[in-house]
Order: sequence, then C-alpha cells, then structure tokens
Amino acid sequence: MADFPEFAFRPAPMRPEYVWAIKEGHVMRRGGPVLKLGDVTSAQWGDVSYRGTRSAWLDMQSGSDQIRLECSDAGLSRDRTHFIDLILAVLAELDRHHQDLGIRYDSGGPFSRALFVLGVVLTLVGGGLAYAGLRDLSTLPGWALLGVGAGLIGGCSLLAWIHRPWRPSAVARPAELRTLLTLQEGRSA
Repeated sequence: MADFPEFAFRPAPMRPEYVWAIKEGHVMRRGGPVLKLGDVTSAQWGDVSYRGTRSAWLDMQSGSDQIRLECSDAGLSRDRTHFIDLILAVLAELDRHHQDLGIRYDSGGPFSRALFVLGVVLTLVGGGLAYAGLRDLSTLPGWALLGVGAGLIGGCSLLAWIHRPWRPSAVARPAELRTLLTLQEGRSA
C-alpha cells in the first residue's frame, strides 16, 4: 500500500483511468508527467459547463515544464469527485510552497475569445439592421428592423464587453481558490 493518497479518475469519457498522486512536493501521474509544485510559477483554473458536460482543468507551469490536470464528465460523478479531491490536495500543497501565487480562475481562453468575436459580429449585424430600419421608419417592417437591430446592439455589445480579451483576470491565492472550490462543490471545509 502506498504511503500517500492516490486519485484515480477518467479525464474524459472513453479515455483510460489516470492515477495521480502528490508525493514529496511533486504531482505525478502513473506512467505520465511529473511536476515539482515548489517550482510552479503560474497556474490557471477553469471550469466550464456546456450542454450537460462539465469540463474542469488546472494548468500549472514551472519553467519549460507544464502539466494539465483535467476532467470532463456529465455531472457530479465519481470521476469529478476524485478529480476535485486531487485539485484540493494540489492547492493545499501549492499553499505550503507559494502562498502568494496568483492563480487565474476565469474561463478565459478560446471559449471566451469566441464569445467576444460573436458579440462583435452580431453587434455589427445589429447596426446594419438598425440602419436599414432607420431608412424606412414609415412602415412596420422598418420599425421591426430598428427594434431587432437595437436589441442586437444592446445585448451583443454587452456580450463582447464581458468577454473582452483585455479585461483583468480573476486571481486567487491557493488557499482562497481551495475555499472557493470547497464551497462550490458543496463540501465541508
């Protein structure tokens, strides 16, 4: 029997089960990568749900070494539970070594950039519709175009603003993110 806890879960359906462990300040996967947590220089947490699938990950970097702990499933399964146990253990170890490490925890990345581009494009479409409606305010279709265009401008410009690439990222210390995840997952501290 191992003298340290192991965390076994499938990172995604139809993929083999991975066995992770934290030992002597390292996070390691059986038959896979190893990262010394004392040397971590940056980290990012992401948790996104879409159409019944929940994907979560913790990216950590130490110099040229990078590791991603990830899990995708359809809800609160055993895999998700074991994955969150691993993340909480990693965060506790990071807190021991780097209490001041800022971990980004917004979804960011490609998903956010796609929503930004979608918001900009639909705002421009709304501007075109509103312009077409303004050119013919003497008819009901003109007013309809103006209303739809104004709605697109209002809603989609807000979408673009929320997901703008230059917005400041949400950052938490390891202990703060651990508390946040504990509350989010409905666990006792």
